[in-house]
Formats: sequence, C-alpha cells, structure tokens
Amino acid sequence: MKISLLQPATAVSNPLNQLESWVEELDWAFTRLSETELCLHIQGRWAHYNLLFCWLPQQEVLSMACGFDCHLPLHRRPEMADLLMHMNERLLLGHFSWAGDEGLLTFRCGLMLAGLDGLPLSQMDQLVQLALTECDRYFPAVQYLVWGGQGSQQALDSALLDTVGEA
Repeated sequence: MKISLLQPATAVSNPLNQLESWVEELDWAFTRLSETELCLHIQGRWAHYNLLFCWLPQQEVLSMACGFDCHLPLHRRPEMADLLMHMNERLLLGHFSWAGDEGLLTFRCGLMLAGLDGLPLSQMDQLVQLALTECDRYFPAVQYLVWGGQGSQQALDSALLDTVGEA
C-alpha cells in the first residue's frame, strides 16, 4: 500500500537535458551515453574523475557517481574497507563505495526530484562541487593506503592533516 501526503503530480522533466545544456555552455568534456545517462570528464586536484549521472524516471531520482581508478592489491582490501568506513563517517552527504573487481573507488550521491520541475542550476553545481571536493579530500588517503603502505587510520590522518603557516 502506497501512502502519500501529496496529490499525484506531473512527471519531472529529465534533468540530464538541463545538465547537458549547462556543461555545453561551460565547454566541459562529457558524453551523453543514453537518454538516462550522462558522463562528465573532469580533472580534479589529484586525479581525472568521471562523473556519471543517471536519471531514474520511475523514482524521480538523479543519481551521481564520481569514480576514479584505484588498483588495490588483494591483501589490502580489509584495510580499504576500514578506510572507507572512516571516510564515510565524516560525510554529511553521499558515500564512498569500492568496486574491488573493477578497481574503482566511487563517491555516490542521489537527489530526489519529485515535485520539482527539473533541477535548479545551483543544485547541479553543488552536486558536482560536492563530488569533486570529497574525492579530492580523500584521494590522498587512498594513495597513502595503496602505494604508501600505511594503515587505514594513519592514511586518513596523513591526508587530513591541517598545516599551519607557510614554508
């Protein structure tokens, strides 16, 4: 049984059409994979990121996944799981996930758009900035774990170290 406080609304228009227009204006690299998928290709501070936006019309949800390659040796997977747990504890929105078989670390976030007529430009911008900020913030921790041989807590502490003053 579906319970709703609202009267049935008209369907939300596909926000990927708005996103496509916006990124064309900004002259950003992107690929429109289908009517329901669009991928942005953005250089972050530490890595090149692919932001995949998926429109789920039945649920009226825009899903975003920002991924980057991270080839982790099998014996380090328990440490990666621990690192992701600690990273996710610090996030207000979204979460990181690990697709070990594909070697892909992904930041994911979704927006429910029911009742809205598309997606405001300000929210699109905030969603992209959120993904880039969080990936850039935690990318060094992943590198310290994978390539530096540090444990998960040490890698996180090293990456989030706040420096004071100038060298």
